[in-house]
Amino acid sequence: MHQSVEKQLAAIMFTDIVGYTTMMGQDETKTLELLRQSRAIHLEQIRKHDGEVIKEMGDGMLARFANPLDATLCARDIQLDARNLLCKIRIGIDFGEVTVEQGDVFGNGVNIASRLQSIADPGGIFLSSKVRESIGNDCDIIFDKLGELPLKNVALPVTTYAIADPEFPKTSHHRKKELSGSDIIESIAVLPFHSLSGDPEQQFFVDGMHDALITELAQINSLRVISRTSTLRYRNTTSPMLHIAGDLGVDAIVEATVFKDKNHIRIQVQLIKTIVKEEHLWAKSYDRELKNVLSMYNELVKDITEEIDAKLTQRERDQVENYYEVIPEAYETYLKGVHYWEQLSKEGLDRSLECFLKSTQLDPNFAPAYTAMAGVWLGRAQMGFVNQAKALPNVYKNMYRSMSLDGENAESYFWRASLHTWIDWEWDKAYKAFKRALELNPNNAKGRAYFAHLLAITNRLQEAVAEAELSIQLDPFNELIQSLYGMVLNYARKFRSAEAILLNIIKDRGNHPIAYSTLRTVYFNLGEYDRSYEMFKVSYLEKGEARSAEILEEGFREGGYPTALSGVAEYKSEDRDGAYHTPWQIATLYTRAGNSERAIEYLKKAYEIRDPNMPYLGIDPIFDRLRDLPEYQELLNQMYLNQFFNKVNHESN
Repeated sequence: MHQSVEKQLAAIMFTDIVGYTTMMGQDETKTLELLRQSRAIHLEQIRKHDGEVIKEMGDGMLARFANPLDATLCARDIQLDARNLLCKIRIGIDFGEVTVEQGDVFGNGVNIASRLQSIADPGGIFLSSKVRESIGNDCDIIFDKLGELPLKNVALPVTTYAIADPEFPKTSHHRKKELSGSDIIESIAVLPFHSLSGDPEQQFFVDGMHDALITELAQINSLRVISRTSTLRYRNTTSPMLHIAGDLGVDAIVEATVFKDKNHIRIQVQLIKTIVKEEHLWAKSYDRELKNVLSMYNELVKDITEEIDAKLTQRERDQVENYYEVIPEAYETYLKGVHYWEQLSKEGLDRSLECFLKSTQLDPNFAPAYTAMAGVWLGRAQMGFVNQAKALPNVYKNMYRSMSLDGENAESYFWRASLHTWIDWEWDKAYKAFKRALELNPNNAKGRAYFAHLLAITNRLQEAVAEAELSIQLDPFNELIQSLYGMVLNYARKFRSAEAILLNIIKDRGNHPIAYSTLRTVYFNLGEYDRSYEMFKVSYLEKGEARSAEILEEGFREGGYPTALSGVAEYKSEDRDGAYHTPWQIATLYTRAGNSERAIEYLKKAYEIRDPNMPYLGIDPIFDRLRDLPEYQELLNQMYLNQFFNKVNHESN
């Protein structure tokens, strides 16, 4: 009798209950009830997502789907529905050609899905790169790349991803290393340096050395280096090294103590491997005159990279050998300026500018001080401490002076890219400058976070999300980086994922203006206007805008969300509180209120003053209701943004 054999593309999903055999041995009746409940969840979700159950295998199931998106959404919903069960489920998914014979399926895809299921985290979902690539940007799910994993009875390693939504288990860095079978040091964190001088006034210098070593190490492309912001939480810590390494997701940790006496520095450094256990690899002392501090950083980087056998390009090897003497007073003054700059207050920025200016007076050829002055002037303008007309000439003057002294400086390229993006609106130049900045410093979390925004602005949303996720890996505890990630998720219309990220920031930090402003936008985009209203009210109160909060509340009582937002827009447009409100801010209020005419009026004003928020005009979902208006399209044309949006489908997932 002829047997029907058919080849077809299919997504294969394997599921399994964790510890089922053990549970059966402990309480058979209870375990059978869990199995019944799990089976009901599986069947309901597989049917809902147009899948087909191929067979049940004791405590698990094998199912087939026409496309990977259906399989992934089904797996996600199974796990979410199973949260209340007294058991955990593992799920694996692959996509490819399978052989269908007499209702069963065979092939490499079936084997891969089975192996992925067997190594998945309890309560988690592992899927192959074929599934991830097929899905693209078509669902509101966060994915975590686990790397190339060897699977039993599979010839080649499989690039594997895990669903990383907040409700799902996080695959730890150490487990990723365990799954990949790698014992190579590929990532490192430098903990805050400990000062032995006993002088609190020297803390700025010690912090500056810590930052400088991270910056030097960060230029090594083969090494993932955690940014300083996330390591500062471990200042004077008593936590075990393995615990810190797990938090930061690194294979090794650098610790150091510093003693400074006038123009002499001594630093003692140790390197600790943290992949499986705490293992002290190396320790060394360095003594230098302050004028040779840059050569000390280079020697440190050279010794660390040699110890861990990091692969360096020729440019990186040249960089390690390249240094110059500094004028001690200029260098110390520069580090003091960095200390004040990081306070991000008006007083801090003013004092940092004084220090950087003095540094350039002491050493007119010290490029980092000019780069820093450009950054401070831009920061003062963005925060409203000075107007753009005063700030921009100083930004450009100092940036170009820095470039003339050190043309291949990553920080200089970053500020150049920022100006091209948010001030000049020159997208190609911005892209090239960001790419060069990240070539010179691939571990620049801030650079990657803002590059993600340029990618979003120019409608490269899948790349934008991936770049933003890289910035999180490099600086996992930086609330600004997290907020910028939440904004990218919102632009990519991954609204629930954005909500989860932003709520976590508010939970940990409380008052965080970017998180609040983005979250109220996310709720608007979801059509959850009551929650958006609440976020508006809280954010106004947190900023001390009591009257705006009152007007919002009065309007909401009278006519709901549109009336509330319209009332605040009128209040701000008339400057009745004596404060300056940007036309962009007023335009977004009118847009949410449904007043397209007034929204366009203020968007035109924002364009005229080159408001730094205008680049988001094409990508922000709140403007969906304006997209068919000729005036809106004309603004996109004037900003050369329409080229990125001519064929865009703006429907939300």
